[in-house]
Amino acid sequence: MSFVFDAHKNFAYSTVLTAPSPAASGTSLVLASGGGALMPAVPFNATVWATGESPATTNAEIVRVTNIAGDTLTITRAQEGSAARTIVAGDQFANTVTALALEDIEDAVNAIPAGPTGPTGPASTVPGPTGPAGADSTVPGPTGPTGADSTVPGPTGPASTVPGPTGPTGPAGADSTVPGPTGPASTVAGPTGPTGPASTVPGPTGPTGADSTVAGPTGPTGPASTVPGPTGPTGPASTVAGPTGPTGANGADSTVPGPTGPTGPSGAASTVPGPTGPTGPASTVPGPTGPTGAASTVAGPTGPTGPSGAASTVPGPTGPTGPTGGTTVYGNANSTNVVANATDTYLTGSALPISGHLKVGTVMKWVLAGTKTAAGTAVPSWNMRFGTGATVTDTARCTVTGSAQTAASDMGIFEVYGVFRSTGATSVVQAHWDMRHSGTTAGMMNVTQGLQRQVLSTSFDVTPASTQVGLSVNPGTSGVWTFHLVSASLENYV
Repeated sequence: MSFVFDAHKNFAYSTVLTAPSPAASGTSLVLASGGGALMPAVPFNATVWATGESPATTNAEIVRVTNIAGDTLTITRAQEGSAARTIVAGDQFANTVTALALEDIEDAVNAIPAGPTGPTGPASTVPGPTGPAGADSTVPGPTGPTGADSTVPGPTGPASTVPGPTGPTGPAGADSTVPGPTGPASTVAGPTGPTGPASTVPGPTGPTGADSTVAGPTGPTGPASTVPGPTGPTGPASTVAGPTGPTGANGADSTVPGPTGPTGPSGAASTVPGPTGPTGPASTVPGPTGPTGAASTVAGPTGPTGPSGAASTVPGPTGPTGPTGGTTVYGNANSTNVVANATDTYLTGSALPISGHLKVGTVMKWVLAGTKTAAGTAVPSWNMRFGTGATVTDTARCTVTGSAQTAASDMGIFEVYGVFRSTGATSVVQAHWDMRHSGTTAGMMNVTQGLQRQVLSTSFDVTPASTQVGLSVNPGTSGVWTFHLVSASLENYV
């Protein structure tokens, strides 16, 4: 199977000089001069994306170029799952590496058939080296089958030092008719037998034996004697307190109060409040009014809303006039792109009506953002125009110039301010331009940091009715500037 790949070319990059028509579905576009020669042979896929940005799904489209005639390319839109977008002059255009290029390579590689398996070589007659022993297994292997019983008795082991368990008691044998030998005297006293009946005949008193070193058992307590025995001598005072006897019965209450003992010291204040005593009867005499307490810092609950009173028939007094509100009397902006093509062009959306709204210190402000095509190298000029037409026929009262352009596409932002130093028939305006761009030293300006320009007008009359102020710009020969944003406002008015 054979595969045909798209052609590729290094640094195949240019910009769009003329966009397709319609911009979102047209199939032909023109690149900047010489751009067609930079592209590879057709067909191939290319990416088109917005100037000043990196390509992404939100700002780029993949197209297929099917024909190149000079700098004019015929294209098929929305390739490789991308969405058709509005292509405009100044967009970037390049033969980029897309998913299709890589997938073609992968498909070709995957289609290469596997070669035949070679013949098996002869078996080796030399055993290979034994690999190193693996680590001991931490999992025991399965137990092998039990072998046959041995026919040779094993050696007798040493005598056990631990007595085995006692076997069951055998049946009692017949009583022996031959007394066994007397064993040695026991060193442990046998149990005491039961007490026999009391003898009624006292036996003879035996000789007094040696004092026993073992206390005999205590005999039973005899009946209580009815004759008190003699009092023995008083023994020494005990150093160990005897147990307290049981509490006797309470005697009858004494009818004679005992003397009051001295008052003991006051105990520490209790941290536990005692129980509240019963409430006494309500007093019929009001007590004195206590002093007024400090004002509460916690608002009491709001009482219920009373019923609405009848509508007043007398109008209330008119309140004082409030301060003058607002600082912006009027704003304006463009609703579609404004294109200045090599001629002085009044910027739609920049006009501000100013009749009757001016005072010393009134501020006019414009913010503009736009792009430049790769054509045009002249020095652009700007005008602040006053009149009633809102066209380039209105008189330019403040004029400034930029720097020389270069033949490169670019985008920039411009802020223009004007403040009235005086008004009426002898009005004077101080104007200031702040101009910045994306390029370094190419495009709208040949400087890196941008430009600052200011100018003071001569005196002029702004009293005619319907007077307006607005901006115009002339990008010079071959220059094409497209303004996407035009915003105007008037501040600090009367």
